[in-house]
Amino acid sequence: MDHKYSVLMGLYHKDSPEFLKIAIDSMMNQTIPPEEYMIAVDGPIGDELRSIVEDYKGRYPEVFTVHYHPENRGV
Repeated sequence: MDHKYSVLMGLYHKDSPEFLKIAIDSMMNQTIPPEEYMIAVDGPIGDELRSIVEDYKGRYPEVFTVHYHPENRGV
């Protein structure tokens, strides 16, 4: 049985860095982790959130795709 799935997450400058880590770790530590994890960054975010996103992207380059939108447009 094939259990492939993707995760799409929106990220906004007011999101909690702590909760971002918890959310990503929760998905990556599932019995069957996602084949693809896409993060849509909705406008400018602070250095702490950007650092977390880039860290996961670096650890899982074959899984993570990040789209940075220059201005807040809403997910």
